[in-house]
Amino acid sequence: MIVHDGLFNPNANVTRAEFVSMLTRALGLEAKPKAAARFTDATGWAQGAIGAATEAGLVAGYADGTFAGSRLITRAEMAVILQRVIRKGLVPVNWNVGTDFADVQVLPAWAADGISTATRAGLVRGFQDRTFRPGSATTRAEAAAMLYRLVAER
Repeated sequence: MIVHDGLFNPNANVTRAEFVSMLTRALGLEAKPKAAARFTDATGWAQGAIGAATEAGLVAGYADGTFAGSRLITRAEMAVILQRVIRKGLVPVNWNVGTDFADVQVLPAWAADGISTATRAGLVRGFQDRTFRPGSATTRAEAAAMLYRLVAER
């Protein structure tokens, strides 16, 4: 949800389009609106960012041909995208020891490697109770912290 009140709203959730827009700006990727045409719903303000992230191999849509930019991005989805940034060599990485999350049994199989990689790279962190909460929507504060770790701490 885009808020135009000029406030950061750290506890507000982030959509897939918003996160991809923040990520492509942080990485300095050039907008590629035409590359977003592979998705039936990638139009409007985030089209250039979605196209840039798609062309860079950072995001994929769904089997139905949509990107679902207005859907909230989960912590698992964000970790997988950050893993792709790392694997593409877009940022240098200082590897850390991984974290065993207390909720490892609920980490989705499609995201487990991404969560592990993004955690070992120091980009994502769990909560004080040692959980990752993969299905939880990402907040603006969480997204900002992860993007800061991605580009500013390197």
